[in-house]
Amino acid sequence: MEVQWILVCHGLVTLLVLVSFLCGQWPIFDGTPIQRINHFLTFGAYDYFQRFVGFVFGARGTNAIASVEYLCCDRPNPILQFMYLAIVGGTYYLVATSSFSYIPGYYISEIHRYASLWAVGVGVLLFLLASFSDPGTIRADNVSLYLSAYPYDNIIYSEKECSTCKIPKPARSKHCSVCDRCVARFDHHCGWMNNCIGERNTQYFVAFLLWHTLLCIYGTVAIGLILAGQVKEYKVIEILTVYYGVDNSFRGLTPHVVQWLLGDYNTQILLMVFLAIVALLLAGFFGYHAKLCLTNTTTNETYKWQDYVSWQKKLNEARASSVALKASISGISSERKPPESKWRAMFRRSPLEDAEVVVKNNIYDKGFFLNILEKLVRVSTMIYTAIDTFYLTDEQLQNSPSRKDGTDEATETTLRIYGCDLIQESGILLKLPQAVMATGQVLFHRFYCKKSFARFNVKKVAASCVWLASKLEECPKKARQVIIVFHRMESRRENLPIEHLDPFSKKYSDLKMELSRTERHILKEMGFICHVEHPHKFISNYLATLETPPELTQEAWNLANDSLRTTLCVRFKSEVVACGVVYAAARRFQVPLPENPPWWKAFDAEKSGVDEVCRVLAHLYSLPKAKYIPVCKEGDSFTFSNKSWISSQPVTKEVPKNAPEATDDASNSKDPTAVNPESGGSKGVLVKLSVDKLKDSKESGDESKSMAVEGEAREDVNTKSKSERRVESSSDKSKDRERDRERDRDRDRKRVRDRDRGRDSDRERDREEAERDRNRDRSHRSRDRAKDSGGHSDKSRHHSSRDRDYHSSSYASREKDRDRHRHHSYA
Repeated sequence: MEVQWILVCHGLVTLLVLVSFLCGQWPIFDGTPIQRINHFLTFGAYDYFQRFVGFVFGARGTNAIASVEYLCCDRPNPILQFMYLAIVGGTYYLVATSSFSYIPGYYISEIHRYASLWAVGVGVLLFLLASFSDPGTIRADNVSLYLSAYPYDNIIYSEKECSTCKIPKPARSKHCSVCDRCVARFDHHCGWMNNCIGERNTQYFVAFLLWHTLLCIYGTVAIGLILAGQVKEYKVIEILTVYYGVDNSFRGLTPHVVQWLLGDYNTQILLMVFLAIVALLLAGFFGYHAKLCLTNTTTNETYKWQDYVSWQKKLNEARASSVALKASISGISSERKPPESKWRAMFRRSPLEDAEVVVKNNIYDKGFFLNILEKLVRVSTMIYTAIDTFYLTDEQLQNSPSRKDGTDEATETTLRIYGCDLIQESGILLKLPQAVMATGQVLFHRFYCKKSFARFNVKKVAASCVWLASKLEECPKKARQVIIVFHRMESRRENLPIEHLDPFSKKYSDLKMELSRTERHILKEMGFICHVEHPHKFISNYLATLETPPELTQEAWNLANDSLRTTLCVRFKSEVVACGVVYAAARRFQVPLPENPPWWKAFDAEKSGVDEVCRVLAHLYSLPKAKYIPVCKEGDSFTFSNKSWISSQPVTKEVPKNAPEATDDASNSKDPTAVNPESGGSKGVLVKLSVDKLKDSKESGDESKSMAVEGEAREDVNTKSKSERRVESSSDKSKDRERDRERDRDRDRKRVRDRDRGRDSDRERDREEAERDRNRDRSHRSRDRAKDSGGHSDKSRHHSSRDRDYHSSSYASREKDRDRHRHHSYA
């Protein structure tokens, strides 16, 4: 019974120590003995030890302890690494010498002799990987890589410079005072590893904790199975129950079995207890770091957030207390209030409870799966490996998809500059920051490195790049705003009448669909990797390092903006482009730059790359202003959808030669949209109008033939007198007038109804013109019928003259069609 109570007390004390050490700093344990035990284990014991040494040995002993503490805790040293190897090696040696002789046993097979050695070897390998791998050291030559990995949240991380390394400090990084280096996504400095835990070795450290937790559990269970097998083989339970009369129950047998095991297998029991305690400790550490991985947080950020929340909480409590104090002072009146009862004062709500609750806003938390992926895969390496696929050689640019489709180099260069001009101008009209326009231009160049100008319209791609870049740079604009701006820009650039674009019209819905479809094409070609690094952020750092005058910075910034109109962003990295524009600006202002040693070497650039950047910029400034060149097969206008554009082309080709009135009326029409199909009107209306005119022309041709036959019959028969014909003609005219008035009234009613429905004014105007033309044709036909038979020769002469007019006008229309198709010969 005494042994049983000793084991119970030992377990309770061990559990209390573990809980106090691991959880003593939790807010729930504030003011409890668990917090005091935690403080004693972490700070108090060492403080008392220092006092004892100082009391016994004086200042010399205190200085010696401080020196040992500095060497062991504040400087890199392999002491704890050797301790780890000694603990692992000694534990495995004790297990092998004391327990391997019982393998195989009743409950354990012989394979565990070799499995245990393999498990220990894997644990040591993970320890070496975590100890000697680079945690993500930040230097001057790779700081740009880490600056782009994470944004600043301006709460616990803000843009600043490391006071020790004198380089920009990326978000989530920290300068380790032990290793004396800046580490990306710094977690903590591990003394057991003698290394920092950062972006590049976090996965090894978490795997080390998990594997050693499982290894200790495996050792505990294996030794327990060995001991259970010995109890079974020696029939201890049968002997205790049969020969000694012990009660056959767990409570009765446990003390005797444990006493027998302590007498013969004390080493195995001590190893099992030791491994179980270490497994609990490692499980706690692994659970803590697993939680950090799932929330995409580091140990360093946990302490930063604790300080921030504590400070904000105190600040909010101070504000609430100040408000309550002002309210109490203002509420004091001259009349004395009755004293408040003690019970009411006890349950009165404290003003501090009204303080605003501080919320932790972790912008780096991206969800369960993305957080785990970010811990397993290095973000900076993943981003830059993907970006490297967008850099092309000169040979690849010479064999671009546009060149393969027959577009020459000058046309491709002009269209690239034209598209970038559209992006820049639209960004200004949309009041977007320069970063959005720069990102859109880089996406534009990357897309046309993989696709041809002959297959994707440059205007639609430019609009989609602006729309996508505004979302990437967190300055989103609505599709309606982008469409309206590009529609207005094209109308102004092409000298077309500026019309209102109704958001409820079919044309707008087609444009919005085209915008979304082109954006999906861009994302597909990018592989959904849209990270863009601009040279602008390097310019300030370079010029500050070179100590140049401030006007040089603005000039270099302008050159960097102009460089985005060229293919430099897909040929060179941002560092090289930044060096090139700095060099060009320095040459313009006659500012000398250090050449011994060469200044560009310090920024990871080559002289050939710097010279090429300057040459490309000089060539850009020698080119005239870029104009649109139609090479796309899907249509050259942003304001028309592809389907309606293609459907409108066969109608213009199939105009028959025997339709003189349709041609005359089309040439005499005052509506500009009826003359020029590219004037920005609706194509559906133009197609309908042309079909109606085609039908009218066929009817007029048939009626002209019938009129000729009727004239001949009237010459032969001639049964009507002139007075009767006059009466009939006057009656026909009155009927025509009545019919015209009725049509005008119907048209007015339709116009009011259509205006209420919000239809386009262009469609209404086209419909009115078409109906007016048909009325005029009908009035002409009715007037011709009313003429006498003696006017047949005049009518035939009039008909021949109209034929001549038709041939000349149809020739002119054919020439216009031929010119228009020649203009779109690449389509």
